[in-house]
Amino acid sequence: MTPNNASPNKNMTQGAMPASARPLHNAANNIRPAPSLQGVWRKDFQNSDMEALTKAVEAMKLGRIQKMAAISMINGLNVNLNDSRDPSSATIQYLLKVPTPFYKIIEQYHQGQETQMQRRDMRAGKQKAVAHSLNAQEMHVELSWSGQLAGHVNETYKMNSKGQLIVKGVMEVDGEKFVVEQVYNKEDNTPLKSSEC
Repeated sequence: MTPNNASPNKNMTQGAMPASARPLHNAANNIRPAPSLQGVWRKDFQNSDMEALTKAVEAMKLGRIQKMAAISMINGLNVNLNDSRDPSSATIQYLLKVPTPFYKIIEQYHQGQETQMQRRDMRAGKQKAVAHSLNAQEMHVELSWSGQLAGHVNETYKMNSKGQLIVKGVMEVDGEKFVVEQVYNKEDNTPLKSSEC
């Protein structure tokens, strides 16, 4: 029996909870979901190659308003994978700072299967697209279009070590080649504005 005047255990500070009474730490609380392209990404204008983008847009000979939209109005991407772990298709919506009814780009890509959609420059005709590789962390897409200013672009969507989305496009049009790299930061758990839907 411990005497009433015995000094407290030096290893136990006053008011501390004995180790046996402390709640067990749940390791599951530290588990984070694997990085994924899925979600809303906001453009990092400061770290994106805006000079290269401007040259590529100018090569497409867009009108003044379309040129402005392509360079400064697009401020994000909404990436939707049909399966977040093992996707076979993806839909990408380009997000604008303000609603622009005549300039709305939504593209769908399928693994190893060609799809057709409206040209990004909104000219007459269709562009073809196929995903050569597609997973939750990386996507490689090839797009081509015929007609006026025919050309093609190879795009890779890949996350870097900082968790940013790097979109690199190599475009050839009218005998010229352009390499454009854009940077996006993920916007977690933030719903799209009604103007962006």
